[in-house]
Amino acid sequence: MRVQLELDESFADIVNQIKTAAGSPKMKYSEFFDVAIGFLNWGVKQIEEGRIIASVDENADTYTQITMPLFDRIQQKRKKSIPPTAVPAAAQSTAATASS
Repeated sequence: MRVQLELDESFADIVNQIKTAAGSPKMKYSEFFDVAIGFLNWGVKQIEEGRIIASVDENADTYTQITMPLFDRIQQKRKKSIPPTAVPAAAQSTAATASS
């Protein structure tokens, strides 16, 4: 499949900054977008499995969840497809303890 993109100057600058930061300023755009789509595909699969995508600050022992509309839509679709009875056992025991 052939895809043709028209990038405005600010978006092209971002792409070039990322390529330079990666030490590959001469990377072909086709390779760049192949890597980007591969990374996005991995993220989608993680969310479909019920995981979150996050950036971890090991020094501060904190994380920041990565959010974007695409991931939000996938999470909502996943939540709608899980039957109410499919609550993990740990959550069921926590709920039972809280109601006692």
